Amino acid sequence: MLVTNEFESLSNHSEVFEASIRILDFLNGIMFVRDPARKPLQPGAIHERREDGRWSAGTILGKATAFENRDRFFAPTVVLQAPGSAPPPPAPRPPHMVWMTEAIRDDTLADVLTFLRGEPDWFNLYKAFELMRDDINRSLGQDKAEQMGWPAKSTLDEFCESAQVHRHSRVKWGRFDLSTAMKIDKARALVQSLARTWLDWRYRP
Repeated sequence: MLVTNEFESLSNHSEVFEASIRILDFLNGIMFVRDPARKPLQPGAIHERREDGRWSAGTILGKATAFENRDRFFAPTVVLQAPGSAPPPPAPRPPHMVWMTEAIRDDTLADVLTFLRGEPDWFNLYKAFELMRDDINRSLGQDKAEQMGWPAKSTLDEFCESAQVHRHSRVKWGRFDLSTAMKIDKARALVQSLARTWLDWRYRP
């Protein structure tokens, strides 16, 4: 079940649904980065808490009736503390929690995660790539991008040229045509790796 304070001010199921879609886009983008074999989340039903504290049966939104996810985002932690000892420092937040929090207030991150939601096609993969590349170049400069782990231009040329072939349906673009250009599975794996590198650099502890 997805519960958030953002829903508190909303007055009807339609408003909650629209707000939940944006949050699910972020979650699905995060899941793409974390686990390429994940199953994207889908909205199932909207439940309302009644005045007596109980939850309603729910308004069904589609075929899915639950959020499905094979990735376990949270794991319990037990901390033992000796009597009289200073309390331990707070545990650092897991990266995915940082990304989710930042996506709500950071348009660049929000757009990247939204482009990577679900099963991104060539258009969405390239748009996410462009946003990440431009963000790095603004901060470090193109000549210093490799210092944070970003691949050299020569390594990315196959992806970029292949994206032009697939996005614009050109018979040939540079070295590649539709039969020789990079396949979508390889492109998704590459952008997934790039996104993790970018996120680790942008939100390093």
